[in-house]
Amino acid sequence: DTIDLHQKIFTSERINSKNDFYLTLARGDYFFASGKIEVAVDEYTHALSLSEKNDTLSALANYKIGYLYYFIDIYTESLKYLNRASLVINYSPQNYLQAKLYIHIGLVHSFLGSNEETKKCYRTAREFYRKKKDTKRLASVHNNLALIFIEEEKFDEARLYLDSCLSERIKLNDHYLMGQAYNNIGTLYFKEEDYKKALENYTRGYQERITGKAPESGLIESQINIGKAYRKSGDISNAVDWLDRALTAAEKEGNYELLRRVTVELKDIYFEKGDYKHAFEMQELYYITKDSLFGYDKKLAIENLSVQNHFEMKIRQDSISNVQKSMTDKMMADEKEKRNNVIVYSLSGGLLFLMFFIFQLYRSNQIKKKTNALILLQKDSIDQKQKEILDSINYAKKIQFALLAHDDLLKKNLPEHFILFKPK
Repeated sequence: DTIDLHQKIFTSERINSKNDFYLTLARGDYFFASGKIEVAVDEYTHALSLSEKNDTLSALANYKIGYLYYFIDIYTESLKYLNRASLVINYSPQNYLQAKLYIHIGLVHSFLGSNEETKKCYRTAREFYRKKKDTKRLASVHNNLALIFIEEEKFDEARLYLDSCLSERIKLNDHYLMGQAYNNIGTLYFKEEDYKKALENYTRGYQERITGKAPESGLIESQINIGKAYRKSGDISNAVDWLDRALTAAEKEGNYELLRRVTVELKDIYFEKGDYKHAFEMQELYYITKDSLFGYDKKLAIENLSVQNHFEMKIRQDSISNVQKSMTDKMMADEKEKRNNVIVYSLSGGLLFLMFFIFQLYRSNQIKKKTNALILLQKDSIDQKQKEILDSINYAKKIQFALLAHDDLLKKNLPEHFILFKPK
C-alpha cells in the first residue's frame, strides 16, 4: 500500500492547479516523514505558491509550514505561519484543521513561555472537540491544560482536568494514553509532596504503558519517576533499583535527556549515602551526557538554521521567479499589442511626429522660462543672504568694539599698555 501511494504521489499527471496543490503537499508530507526536511520545505513552499486566492488551500499550506517549524524547534517562525493560517482558515463545524491549528499555536506559546495564550488556544480547541463529541482528542486537550496548571502550581484546576482526561481514556480503553494520564497525576501528587500517592500513580502509569506498548522513552520516564518517588519516601534501596534500570535502558536507547535526568538523581542519592565513589562516577557521567546533549542541541540548531535559511532562500527565489514570470507575461502582451497596432502606428506616425516636434518646441520654451525664473530667484536669494551676512558682521563688529574700554580712559589709567584684539 505504501509503495502504491508513493507511485501515485510521484507519477500522477497534473490535471489542474488544485490537484497539483494536493500532490505537492503529499510529496512534502512524504519527505517530512522520511526526515528530508529541506526537500519537504521546497514542496510545502511550492504548495503555498499554488494556493493563491484560495483561503482553504492557503490555510492548509501555512499550517504545514508552521508545523514543520514547530517540529524543528524554530518557534517564532512556526508561530508566524500558524497565525497566517488562522487568519484565512474557514471556520466551520466540520473543519478539524482549525482545532489542530489552535492546539499547535498553543504548544508554540507554551514553549515560548506564554501560558495565558496557551490556555486560550487549548480552550478554543476544547470547545470544538466538545461540540464534535470527540472524546479522545478532548481528553488530550484536558491533559495539556492540566500540565500548564501543574507548572503554575494551580493544583485544584490541574486535578479537575486530569480526572476528566483519565475518565475518558478509561472509557476508550486506551492503555497507552491511560499510562500517560496516571503518570501526570503522579507528577501532580509529587508537586504536592504526597509521595505515597505519587508512587501509586507512577507505578500504575508504568503498568498501563507496558500494556499499551508505549515507546521505550515513555517507560524510562516512568522508571525515573518511580525512583524519584521512592527516594522522597525514604526507600533508597528501591529508588536505586528503579533508577539503575532507567540508567541501563537510557544508555541502550541513547536518550541523552533521560540520561541527564537519571544521573542527577543517582548522583544525589550516592552523595547523601556517603558513597562518594559512585557519586563521582554519576557526576562524570552527568557531565559527559550534558556535553553530548549540548553537542546534539548544537547540531540540531545548525540543521534547523540550515532549514530556515533554505526556506527563506526558497521564498526569495519563488518571489524572483514570480516577478520574472510577470515581466515575461507583460512583455509578451506588449509585443502582441504592438503587432496588432502596427498598421495604426504606421498611418498615424507622421501626425505623431509633427505633434511631438511642436510639443518639444513648446516644452523647450517652457523650460527656458522656468530656468530663467529660477536663476532670478536664486540671484535674489543670494543677494539677500549676502546682505544678511554683511549686516551681521557689521553688527558684531560694533558690539565687539563697544566692549573695549575707550582710548582716553586706558591712557589715563594705564600709561604703559597694549591691546591684543583679534575679532572673528
